[in-house]
Amino acid sequence: MPDEKRRPGKKVNAWISDDLYSKVDDLKYKTWTEAIVAGLELLVKSTDEVQDAPQESTGKVQDEVHRSTPDDSEVLRAQLVENERHIETLKSSLEQANQDKDYLKETHKNYMIQVQTIIQKNEREQLQIEAPGAKKAWYKFW
Repeated sequence: MPDEKRRPGKKVNAWISDDLYSKVDDLKYKTWTEAIVAGLELLVKSTDEVQDAPQESTGKVQDEVHRSTPDDSEVLRAQLVENERHIETLKSSLEQANQDKDYLKETHKNYMIQVQTIIQKNEREQLQIEAPGAKKAWYKFW
C-alpha cells in the first residue's frame, strides 16, 4: 500500500441500508470517512450523557410519581377495570370454545359408531344372501 494512503487509526467496514446511504450521501460531508467519524463521535458523546443521566432521571421519576394527580390514578383504575372485563370475556370465550370442541368430539364419535354399525349390518346381510354351505359352480363367475 502506498505511504500516502496510510492513516493513523483503524479501518472499519459496515453494511448500511440503501435508504440510509442516500440520506448520508446528501449531507455536507466530503468523504464517507468524515461522515462516519462525526456519527461515531456523536454516539460516544450521547453515551457519556446517558451514563451521567440515570442519577438525575431517577430523581425526576420519583418526583413525577409523587406529583401524580388523582386523575391519573382514576384513569389507571378505569383501565384496570376495563382490562379485567376483557379478561373475563376472553375466559368465557375460551370456555365456550372448549365446550364446542367437546361437542364436536362427541358428534364425531357417534358418527363413527353409526358407520361401524352400518358396515356390520351390511356384512351380515351379505352373508345371509349367500346360502350357507352352498358352493358356486367353478364356471360361474357372476
